[in-house]
Amino acid sequence: MRVRCLECREWATLKGRCPVHHKAYENGRARQSHRKRREAVARGHNAAAIMRKAIRKAGQCACARCGLIFLASAIDVDHAVPLALGGEDVASNVQPLCKACHKAKTREDFGHKTLPF
Repeated sequence: MRVRCLECREWATLKGRCPVHHKAYENGRARQSHRKRREAVARGHNAAAIMRKAIRKAGQCACARCGLIFLASAIDVDHAVPLALGGEDVASNVQPLCKACHKAKTREDFGHKTLPF
């Protein structure tokens, strides 16, 4: 059965989109960041996972932003430059943050004046 493109009225050939819109979709920032993340997970040695394991093993960690020491369950591993904004999952781009600092940094990274969640 032939279907029309999700974006225009041309015939869809690639995952519900015509060739022009499929190329634009695949080159979009969200798709690229998801692709990077999947590739890092497939390699099995992403920096965020390694840091999470180290924090769990230690049982506690200091927040990189406020400097206070928290139990491992109260620490989030954050990417200094978010994957969605072109950051990479490498050791130099991950940092431990407490939950409050992580929410504040996420709000700043994406330009929200109030909490997005």
